[in-house]
Amino acid sequence: MQFKGTDKVANTFGPIMVVWFASLALSGAVSVASHPSVLFAISPHYALQFLLHNGLAGFIVLSEVILCATGGEALYADMGHLGRKPIVRAWSIVFWALYLNYLGQGAFIISHPDAKNYLFGMVQHQAPLLYIPFVILTILAIIIASQAMISGVFSIVYQGITTRILPLLKVDYTSSHLKSQIYIGSINWMLMIAVVVIMLVFRKSENLVWKLFATIKRQTPNFVQFNKLPASRLQGVVMRVEM
Repeated sequence: MQFKGTDKVANTFGPIMVVWFASLALSGAVSVASHPSVLFAISPHYALQFLLHNGLAGFIVLSEVILCATGGEALYADMGHLGRKPIVRAWSIVFWALYLNYLGQGAFIISHPDAKNYLFGMVQHQAPLLYIPFVILTILAIIIASQAMISGVFSIVYQGITTRILPLLKVDYTSSHLKSQIYIGSINWMLMIAVVVIMLVFRKSENLVWKLFATIKRQTPNFVQFNKLPASRLQGVVMRVEM
């Protein structure tokens, strides 16, 4: 899709993403309504307490917060393709949808502490008949999110080319009025090969996460606190990676 231009990609996938984020916001709001006390989590007081009482383990759990922010980073990486106004407008919707959904997942954990997958478990509990359509919608959203990541990589590589950091590559300009909308075929193929290799090597996102933790453990002499990290929190990290 990228070679057809960012405008066509956005016009095709935009409505699907609106439905996706609306679904996230609605499911989160329904869950929060069942446990309003989860709204206290907005206070940074609890996050500070968690960090003070869990040491290095609490620091590692921050990886969940970082992964939650990657979607926002992808939005701003694509600013060169779409301009400032569309990004600001989109973020005003995306932020609240994600905020409500994460609060909703927290409320779901309170009543279902043994759940293995918080998001899909929450949706299945709320509306069993809509579970399969939601899974299909999620797959479409992941595919669309990959397009945003590809566009961001194109922008970074293009900046590297213009500053002579990277070698010259063939760049196709896909828009007649915006020079920033580009397609770099060689980079597109390199990304595909990299993704296929990672899938063949790690097979599951859990394997990738545990490989990361094992590397940290080897390189950190005093890693006692890591072993005290609750399994539920590690599972939460894996879930964020899968999303």
